[in-house]
Amino acid sequence: MLEVVRGFTRAKPHNGLRRFIPALRRVNGSASHAGLGNRFVAAWRRASKTRAMRRAQDAERDRVYFRPAVKLAKADGLRALGQFAYYDAAVVHGFEGMRGVRVVEMHKEVAHDDVSRIETAQRRFLREGNLDLNAPLRWSVYGDDYSILR
Repeated sequence: MLEVVRGFTRAKPHNGLRRFIPALRRVNGSASHAGLGNRFVAAWRRASKTRAMRRAQDAERDRVYFRPAVKLAKADGLRALGQFAYYDAAVVHGFEGMRGVRVVEMHKEVAHDDVSRIETAQRRFLREGNLDLNAPLRWSVYGDDYSILR
């Protein structure tokens, strides 16, 4: 969150979240919310409606999860489906811990107990042999159906 707010502030220096950077720095890496009460939540809601905030969030997601996961998957010789699986594991478990993660391990953590997205998307494409994720793609996640036709 600290890095998202820093990125947002670089793009839009005068924003309502900037004043929370010191508090975010103090609680970074902890479970504490000290200094981040209702005013922070309200400022986050306002900021989240801006293109600059969405770009800051996307940039941080790509930096921390997407690019490292895809790079590692490619180095391991995996195609698009493998890259997707690595990215999913990186988001859920952090990039550093994702290499050894398996569904059995995920079930041990209450917060990650629902792994249906793996069964209804990733394993479906694997069973179909669609390792490059060629369209059309159809899958279901948490009861919602999705498709990419091209």
